[in-house]
Amino acid sequence: IATNKDGVILIQAEDANGNITNNLLLPVEFSVYPVAENSDDTVKISADDAEQELAAVILVPDMSQGAQSGSLIEAEDGTVIEWELTEGNGTISTQQTTTTDGVAVTTLTISTTPGDTYKIEAKVTTLKWNGDSFDLGDTGLVAESDLLEVVPGKAATIEVIKSKVEYSSDATDEVEIEITVKDQHENLLEDRTPVTWILDKSTGGFAKNEEGEEQIQSELINGKAKVSLRA
Repeated sequence: IATNKDGVILIQAEDANGNITNNLLLPVEFSVYPVAENSDDTVKISADDAEQELAAVILVPDMSQGAQSGSLIEAEDGTVIEWELTEGNGTISTQQTTTTDGVAVTTLTISTTPGDTYKIEAKVTTLKWNGDSFDLGDTGLVAESDLLEVVPGKAATIEVIKSKVEYSSDATDEVEIEITVKDQHENLLEDRTPVTWILDKSTGGFAKNEEGEEQIQSELINGKAKVSLRA
C-alpha cells in the first residue's frame, strides 16, 4: 500500500491477514519542466513554438546508499505519469506516459495568441522503485507546472511609414521613419525589443537626440519604433 503527502510516500507492508507489518516513509522529489527562472515569474513560450515539450522528473531514495541516506536517484523505468491541463485552452498529446531514466515526456500544443496562459498537472499513479511496483491510488503524487505564457515570436514582417516622400537637402529638414514589426502570426513584437537603425548609401544622417548623439538604437513600444533622418 502506498499513500503520499507533501513529497513523502508512506509504504505499508501487510501480512496475509491484512495486518500492517512495516511502515516506510519514502521521501521523493517530483517536478514538471520547463520551470521559470525565478519563483514569481512565468515561463515565456514563443508563439513560434506551438508545440512545447513537457517533462516530469521523479527522484527516489537510492537504496544502495541506504533508505535514510538522503541520496536520490531516478525512479525505475515504467513509472506511470498522468498529465492534465488545469489552465488554458490547449491540447496534451499523450495523457499517460511512463518514465525512462526517471523522466516522462509529453507535448502541449498551445495557441499563438500572446497573453494566453497554461498550467499543467502531472501525477504519479504507479511508482517503480527498488524492484517493486506501488499503486499510489487516485490521489497519486502530484506536481504542478509553473505558469506558461505565450509571447510574440521572432520578427517576420516590418512595415515602414515615412512622414514625407521628399525633403530638402539643406541639412535642417528631417523625415520621420516609423516601423511596425510583427511575427509570422501577425502579433506585434514585445515592448522593449531592441531596434538598431543602419544607414545604407545615404548622404544624410540620423537626427541627434537630447544628448547630442545620433539615434541609432531604440526599442519597440506597441510593436512600433521611430527615428528621424536629417538631410
